[in-house]
Formats: sequence, C-alpha cells, structure tokens
Amino acid sequence: MEKPFVVWDTLAQVNTKNEVEEFIYTILTRTTNILVIVVNAKLITSYFEIIKNFKEDRLIFWSKKSREIYKSICAREFDLENIEDHGDDEDSNIINEEEIEI
Repeated sequence: MEKPFVVWDTLAQVNTKNEVEEFIYTILTRTTNILVIVVNAKLITSYFEIIKNFKEDRLIFWSKKSREIYKSICAREFDLENIEDHGDDEDSNIINEEEIEI
C-alpha cells in the first residue's frame, strides 16, 4: 500500500522497542514521493538512531531552525540496548524537550 505523501510524527508510539525498526521501515518504504517528518520537542529516543542516519543533502528543511534541530539530533548518542522496554508506558522512552537543543 504505497502512498504519495506520508507524515511521520516522531511521537507516534509502537508497542515495543523491537517494533521500532519495522515501524520506520514501513513508513520509509510506503512513501513514493514526499515524506514529512514532524520532529516534536518530546522525541522518542529510539528514533534518534534512525533519523541521524539520514543524509542531510537529501533532506529539505522547513527553516534554519529545523536544520539546527536535525544537527542537534545527529550529535546525540543513544545506545538502543540500554533503552528499557516498559510496554504500554507511553512516556517511558521519550526525551524531554530540555534534552533537545531547540
């Protein structure tokens, strides 16, 4: 089921950390034209490792500030093995907005 336009909100939850890669793979492979990534101030930590691997020259930033936020994300280091899986606890793997340089 391919879509020409997909919006990925980085607050979108998955049931377990093991589903993160499959969830993102599905988003990336279902987009045929444009993928908009909405990076919220509270970003799910598991998404950092994926987002920071996107090639900057292949991205179109909404503003100078959005480019700066992307660079801030790329500078972060997260060990996915150390992120605890709390099942249905929605806030268990969310970075507080103070932790992202906005």
